[in-house]
Amino acid sequence: MQLRNLESIVRMVFREENEERELGREPYIGYTCWRLEKAKESGARIVINQPPRHLKSTAGTVALSAWLLGLNPAEKILIVTYSAQLANELGYRIRAALRSSWFARLYPQSRLTSDRASVTDFATTAGGGVYLASVDGSFIGRGATVIIFDDPLDMDDANNSEKRDKVNQRFDTAILSRLNDAKRGRVIINAHRLHEDDLSGHVLEHGGWDHIVLPFQAPRDRVYKFAGREWHRKKGELLRPDAFSSAEVARVKMAISPDYEALYQQFEGESTSIKVSRGNFATFMAAPKNCGILISVDPGHRPGPGHSFTVMQAWTEVGDDFLLLDQWREQADVDAAVSALRIAVRTSSPALVRIEFSGIGQILAREVQKKNPTLEVELVPLDRRSKTARLLSHIGLIQAGRIKLPQGADWCEAWLSEFEAFPKAPFDDQVDACTMALDFFAVGVPLAIPQRRSMGGVLTSGGWSEARSLRSSFAQRPHVAGRQQLGVQIFPKRRS
Repeated sequence: MQLRNLESIVRMVFREENEERELGREPYIGYTCWRLEKAKESGARIVINQPPRHLKSTAGTVALSAWLLGLNPAEKILIVTYSAQLANELGYRIRAALRSSWFARLYPQSRLTSDRASVTDFATTAGGGVYLASVDGSFIGRGATVIIFDDPLDMDDANNSEKRDKVNQRFDTAILSRLNDAKRGRVIINAHRLHEDDLSGHVLEHGGWDHIVLPFQAPRDRVYKFAGREWHRKKGELLRPDAFSSAEVARVKMAISPDYEALYQQFEGESTSIKVSRGNFATFMAAPKNCGILISVDPGHRPGPGHSFTVMQAWTEVGDDFLLLDQWREQADVDAAVSALRIAVRTSSPALVRIEFSGIGQILAREVQKKNPTLEVELVPLDRRSKTARLLSHIGLIQAGRIKLPQGADWCEAWLSEFEAFPKAPFDDQVDACTMALDFFAVGVPLAIPQRRSMGGVLTSGGWSEARSLRSSFAQRPHVAGRQQLGVQIFPKRRS
């Protein structure tokens, strides 16, 4: 191995930080470093997407910064990340590398000054250095020849559209404006994928970026050629096969937010098989007068704008088709969600309420059973499969047009848009509630038909007043009323 290429620096950093333990020889390390060496070229734009615990920050931030300063001590490197704490940790690691005996042997011309050596702001005697800050921090007066954005978004904000948009906008304006030369300056985004609209997705959509992307498990056979080497990766092979047991692989597949397809597969896995169009969903004008109803609930994690929605859906099965009778979708607090579910239960007398197991889910189950002690409520454990895998198990019936939506319902456009864009949609809560309902129907257990139901057993997708007016028209058309009834609304009207 060439003594001073990036891979050698990654190995030296790892050895120093891990009590002289040597880094393994997994092929992806050499491939990643070979691709990253383009960061020394004028105008380079690089996105690195790899799963957690695969040395992404070690290679793409710590070792890369040290290597660039070794090659050119005058480099001015700006490193941005989602939190001040992470900025401090990265700064400590980079500074330690620059102070090490091995670095001094390899790059004697690159030395740190003693008068500017804080953990987030240290300089070389040649006028270069490193400045680190959080994405919300100040960059005033800080020019850069290289910008590295390491983990732009906290995992907890993966489903927060407002936070994602804020980070993307700040990158486009405040952060990129720090380049001393917009054309020749280099930019590296070093991140796990958290969402299709995260910063990686944001820049890749516009093109012009070198994309170093490696999923946790290979979705297909592939040969990587680099630096005179060939890496033959087989379908299903892990990047670090010796570091993850089968039990650990099963554990990471339980990742719920962000999705396994994003955080571990970097959108290179099953999501490529999802093809849903709005034309896959038929509509219905009427529903059976008396039918068993399933209410499927995907609880939101936090109320308020930018966070995931709480979605409640009322389903029934008619022959080979599945009718979504009504839906409630709000970025709601617990009280609003409890109220909506209680109204739906009182209105439709469901045979079963399925609620995804979570803190809010447990509250919903407890509160709705207080008023309805005989109601069957099932708390559904978190699914080990990715969101994409869950939907894929039902893709056949979706593409066959066997899911039907009420014609003219005001929530249908949001439904269609989310399914068409999945897994790239800003939210996926409607998809989650749907797959949870379809998982139940796949078992083949019939839903009990209630003895009585509010509004005389009539279901709706319209309003209460519409339902009342339709009663008289049904009476005048017994051939229609005897077979089926137009629905009425099950959930309370959405807030404007």
